[in-house]
Amino acid sequence: MKKFFKRAIEVFLNVVRYVPIVLAYVFSGFIVVTFLAPFVLLAVWCGIQAFRMVVAAL
Repeated sequence: MKKFFKRAIEVFLNVVRYVPIVLAYVFSGFIVVTFLAPFVLLAVWCGIQAFRMVVAAL
């Protein structure tokens, strides 16, 4: 039983070691998404306008 607890603590510490890295990835991804969202929306809007112009020209 003692061995089991020792192993459980080792696993727990290994998991805890990766938590900050995962949080950093999630946080940076969130920042990138919030920063790029307006540009993506603008690009989609411009694409729709261009498509409407092409359709109107036909």
